[in-house]
Amino acid sequence: VGEVRDGTSRTIAFVIASPDRAVPWTKPEDINFDPANPTNGLGDADGQMYFAFADGGVMRVSESVDPTAVNAAATRSGGETVDMSVFR
Repeated sequence: VGEVRDGTSRTIAFVIASPDRAVPWTKPEDINFDPANPTNGLGDADGQMYFAFADGGVMRVSESVDPTAVNAAATRSGGETVDMSVFR
């Protein structure tokens, strides 16, 4: 947690990947992240996107969320300012 300089409440730690891109939690592998389309491949079987933040908070996120905010929240020490209201 000490390396999360952008703030734990402003840093995405986990996401739910769509069923076709999901990785078992026991497998040491990540989903591919595309900064040009950061929500591509995210969401559960019902199309809902959830982000878990480093502070333990979880938010259901709209598919129309600002990609710039997602990219900023996806870094732990990028120094970006994240408007958290876009995630609500």
